[in-house]
Amino acid sequence: MMSHLPEKLWSKCLEVIKDNLSDASFNTWFVPIVPLQYENNVLVLQVPSQFFVEYIEEKYIDLLRETIYRVAGPGTMLKYRDWE
Repeated sequence: MMSHLPEKLWSKCLEVIKDNLSDASFNTWFVPIVPLQYENNVLVLQVPSQFFVEYIEEKYIDLLRETIYRVAGPGTMLKYRDWE
């Protein structure tokens, strides 16, 4: 059984996401994200700002959701916290 530590989970997600994006997009939009916790099927990610969340949700939500479902299981929810 895979340990659901947020860091492990997120690094597995990043491996998949990296294959689907240019280096520039990946480094800009995914490298700054910090996984905070994973429990009760919810992955909490720390992001630099609200704008960041809106951009990711607009551009990459399908890729992100698909990847998280594949890595953590269907129905996994995403929550964001920003630093501001």
